[in-house]
Amino acid sequence: MHAVTAISPTYAGRLNQPPVICLRKGALRMSEWTPAQGRAVYNTDRSMVVAAGAGSGKTRVLVGRYIHLLESGLAGLDEIVAITFTEKAATEMKGRVWSAIVQRQAEAEARGEESERWRDLSRRLAGQARISTIHSFCARLIRDYPLEAGVDPHFAVLEPLDARKLISQASMEAIDDLIRSGDRNMQRLIADFGVSRVAGGIAQVYEKARGTGRPFHEFARTSASNIRRCAGIARQSLAGEWGDIAAALVSAGVDEDLLGALDWDSPRFIDEFLELHSTAQPVRKVVTQTELNKIRERVQETAANWIHADMMAATVDTIVEACSRLDAAYLRLRGDGAAIDFTGLELAARNLLRDTDAGERVRRQIKYVMVDEYQDTNSLQNEIVMFLVGDPPGNRLFIVGDVKQSIYGFRGAEVEVFRGAMDRAGGSGGHVGLENLGKNFRSIDPLVELTNTVFSGTLQEIWSEDADAFRSMPETSSPRTELHVVTHGKSELPSASLAEADLVASRIARMVEDGEQLVCEHDRETGELVGTRPVRYRDIAVLLRTTSRLESFEAALDRRNVPYYVVDGRGFYGRPEVAWIMNMLRAVDDPFDDAALAAVLRHPVFGLSDESLLRLALAGSVSQAFSGAVAAGDEWGGGAEEGAKLARAQECMESLRQLAGRLSPDEMIQAILEATWFEPYLALTADGPKAIGNVAKLVDMAREASRSALAVREFIEMIELAATDDAREAEAALVEEEADVVTVMTVHKSKGLEFPVVIVPELNRATGRRNWPLFEFAAEMGIAVPISPEMRCRDTIFGSEVVDELKCAEDEESMRCLYVASTRASDYLVLTSTLKASCDLASLDEAPEWLGPYGQAVGAALARGAAVDGASEVAASIEVAPGPGAVLDRLDGAEAADEAEKEIQHIVPLGPGGKSSMLVRMVPLASYVWDPGEEAAGQGQIEPGARAGNWPDVIPESEFRLVGPVEAMADIDDPFQVSVSALMCLDRCPRWYVYEYVLGLSRVQGSLIAPSFGEEVEVRLNAAQRGSVVHHVCQWARDEKHAKALLGKQLYQVYGLRGDALASAEEELWPLICNYLVSPEASADGRREQAFLLDLGAAVVSGIADYIAIDDDKSGTVVDLKSNRLNEEGIELAARDYRTQMDAYALAAHRGLGAERVTAVLNFLHPNARVALEYGAEELAEAEERLRQLAERAGRCSLESTEPELSRHCRVCYYSRMCWPGKEDIGAPLLLDDWHEVEPEPGVEGDGALIDVGLGEEIE
Repeated sequence: MHAVTAISPTYAGRLNQPPVICLRKGALRMSEWTPAQGRAVYNTDRSMVVAAGAGSGKTRVLVGRYIHLLESGLAGLDEIVAITFTEKAATEMKGRVWSAIVQRQAEAEARGEESERWRDLSRRLAGQARISTIHSFCARLIRDYPLEAGVDPHFAVLEPLDARKLISQASMEAIDDLIRSGDRNMQRLIADFGVSRVAGGIAQVYEKARGTGRPFHEFARTSASNIRRCAGIARQSLAGEWGDIAAALVSAGVDEDLLGALDWDSPRFIDEFLELHSTAQPVRKVVTQTELNKIRERVQETAANWIHADMMAATVDTIVEACSRLDAAYLRLRGDGAAIDFTGLELAARNLLRDTDAGERVRRQIKYVMVDEYQDTNSLQNEIVMFLVGDPPGNRLFIVGDVKQSIYGFRGAEVEVFRGAMDRAGGSGGHVGLENLGKNFRSIDPLVELTNTVFSGTLQEIWSEDADAFRSMPETSSPRTELHVVTHGKSELPSASLAEADLVASRIARMVEDGEQLVCEHDRETGELVGTRPVRYRDIAVLLRTTSRLESFEAALDRRNVPYYVVDGRGFYGRPEVAWIMNMLRAVDDPFDDAALAAVLRHPVFGLSDESLLRLALAGSVSQAFSGAVAAGDEWGGGAEEGAKLARAQECMESLRQLAGRLSPDEMIQAILEATWFEPYLALTADGPKAIGNVAKLVDMAREASRSALAVREFIEMIELAATDDAREAEAALVEEEADVVTVMTVHKSKGLEFPVVIVPELNRATGRRNWPLFEFAAEMGIAVPISPEMRCRDTIFGSEVVDELKCAEDEESMRCLYVASTRASDYLVLTSTLKASCDLASLDEAPEWLGPYGQAVGAALARGAAVDGASEVAASIEVAPGPGAVLDRLDGAEAADEAEKEIQHIVPLGPGGKSSMLVRMVPLASYVWDPGEEAAGQGQIEPGARAGNWPDVIPESEFRLVGPVEAMADIDDPFQVSVSALMCLDRCPRWYVYEYVLGLSRVQGSLIAPSFGEEVEVRLNAAQRGSVVHHVCQWARDEKHAKALLGKQLYQVYGLRGDALASAEEELWPLICNYLVSPEASADGRREQAFLLDLGAAVVSGIADYIAIDDDKSGTVVDLKSNRLNEEGIELAARDYRTQMDAYALAAHRGLGAERVTAVLNFLHPNARVALEYGAEELAEAEERLRQLAERAGRCSLESTEPELSRHCRVCYYSRMCWPGKEDIGAPLLLDDWHEVEPEPGVEGDGALIDVGLGEEIE
């Protein structure tokens, strides 16, 4: 046991002080914390469970406790394990810890105190700190103890896709073993469902069961017990109804004696009952045929639960045995442990900590364990943590999480794990502390009050207490939330969905172009509102539930000339043309796959309406009704036009199904293309050439699969595995931070991020399961199996219980996902939806899906008699103009619509505090006027940041798109993305690149460090901020008067400079802006602040060019503004440093805009000098090769592969002290700002006066 360290009296006396927010970024002092945060950081006398709501500063608390453990001497770097659940989070935490350590060092030096300890920690942090993901921790642990863990010391870690392929192969081998051994249950499964489907089902059960860390046979016992229990329920239920059933059948002519003689325990009970039931005849006014049919179905389905109970249990035993054999085959395929997948890492680490002496040694070495995002753990990962800290945990464990943000159930996360930890802490009698961080520092109080109002009911089972907002707003402020609902009639959903996408795009365009004051600025110490600023494109994020309708939103944003960036888009496997072909393969291969068939029929190739699909579904299952439907005449009833579509689809599917089992995957796809004329259809679409190229790529993949002797079903499974890996919610590289573009991403990818303005569309979109698996698995209930091909798992009582439990968990997670989406907004929230309903507020109360919680909040407000203001009444009361009130304008043409089709707009007060009012706007589809052309065409430059027009209409498909929208590449499976700034850094110093871009260590800016703690901080801009101001003004300034106004606005509104600080900054920056205004590009036409992506094969280079212009003779000019200060002698060296940047910009102009010759100009605004580089065909080819080599090198760089290199750049490097400890004359003092001129030192490479030439001010 480790000594228990009590909290010091000094700290204890300060825990209840009011929160003080320090102005100095990176500092971690007691006065910064709220009482709850302070207790979480400094109470080290016990283990702690911290429930941290959205925006509550949990990462700061985690870092704060980490630093406190180091500062107080309770532990060293290698005695603390900090676990996160993404690489990005681990890198961010390392960066924050490093910044705090360097901050401590700088403050100690400023006070003249000993700083060597902090200096030593900063040097050792990258190599010794145990801050990593759970999988990295497990890998390191078992590499340290390979013999005890029973693994190959040189094992490789399998990527998920490779692991799934091997599991699929092992599943086939396990089935083959069981068939050879004569297992009758496996033979029946194969006969009923086919070998590929059974193998896929077993593989799914195996992965889920293995991920629990429990023996497989446990699930067989659990399943058998629940199957028997449900059999008893079924028998008891039918027995209670039997009197009425028998009476009805006897009245229909069934022999009463034979009915009474039925043996309920006989395996033939159902068959004998059906024989008797067949003699029943309907009797008018006594029993109808419909009633007789219901009796037959009820008895048949209910009796199956006990008649086939033994068969179901035996089938589960066979599946469990198959999992055991699969596990052995999988081990062999992995080289008997030469390769280990992620679950294998966790199992090996758990077993080592639990079962070996090495586990005890590890526990003695580790003093403290800290885990972030604990709501995203599963039971196996929880075991690892518990075995790591030991029992009892004493004061060793610190876990942080939020049950409301547990949204990764599809990855195996179990919200019950963190809920259990909270319950145990609450019932521990104080032995384990439970702290709730209820202060929200992210969102303004109207949004916090809205969240409390909406989700305290929706998430009431896990809602602990309402959050409290730090950022306040006046009581009279206008609504900070909008809800737009496009209402539609029957069969109008497709049009309503398109209208919703257009509504989102037009709302974004309007709020930016009108300069709506949506972004609030608050006093850092008090949280009081001090001002607002106009919203920019980069302030806005559109968060989608899924990417299935991504193309609709992309098209709408294009129409409205809104620049946007799709974060880690759907990729190749998510493209609609690929998805449709895969659905065709599924529908042909499996005639009972309703989801695939419905998707195929609804596609424009066949074009069945939603009403026709509903007609098929109501007639039974879609697949059965489709096969038996008569396309014309009374039996169909869907009309002649729909009947003709159905007949064509039936003819096509019948001809293709006759080929099933006889063609290879590539041959089947070719048959589908020929039968459906799919490629000619694609040729007429907007993305025709690219779509056809994707189809060709899929055919090539199918051809490769055919060479490996894969059947169609196996090819489908292979693509599904690849698509699952492609769609993993991994960390996505964002577009450069300074790019003025709207961010489009899924809600899952937005977790951990925040945006001033968030738009959440498709609230009413269902996101249930697309394909039901053959077998259902729930860890606490067991494995459910189908009885026959005609019955699914959920058709038995046990199966329905399993499915209901899974569905309930999915529904609860969906609501948590909505909570995450809503809490990403810091200043403004826009919600949109479609709704099949009448156009009134009352219709929202019963709305389904994500619209439900907000609709219920509106309904509750109406029920309690809240005063609801009409739009016309409140429009005049909105004080900020132009602002959110602009949205209150009616859509064009609404006045001409019928009264029933006019839109309704109201402001509804929702929360008890009176601040969380919502603008509710219900727009009938009939009143929606489509006029994207007028808004999209002819827009000039609008400050701030509107996108310039006149992009080329056609860009060669062989080239990557340069111009908006800035989008992810669909034809690269896993591109490495790197910015131009990062490549410049790598070119200067590989070790600098590793520190900043690989390890993510934060820069330490001089302007952020005060002379001593507690003194007032001088407000002044650092080089990066000054460069940003200069670039913004130069981008939008038309003349000196306009430039002067923009400069003052930026310094005053954006950076908060006042008085002497403002005057000093203006005096310093104005000469640079004047130098720009007399330059040729200031008055010339061209593209400014143009974002681009360059495809270099396995890497994508991103950047932003200040200015690009293309002349009629295909000559191009690229200009980059440099606002850092140089002596004249230093310009040559600076130009050499910027060569990588100029290469990228020239190549972007060549590829994206067709420039055959490019002049790349470096415009040094101080001392007003220009350096030009000429690029012809040969130079462009050389530039591309240089960039390619740099990008490939960047992908391989690590701390181990680089060494410190002494150069002139060391003198301005933020991390030079880590490379050259003790050489104070080499590194520029960290307390100095990087704006000053620096004379060269003897012995340093290079000559001429040169300062930090641009990395501090680049905004790539």
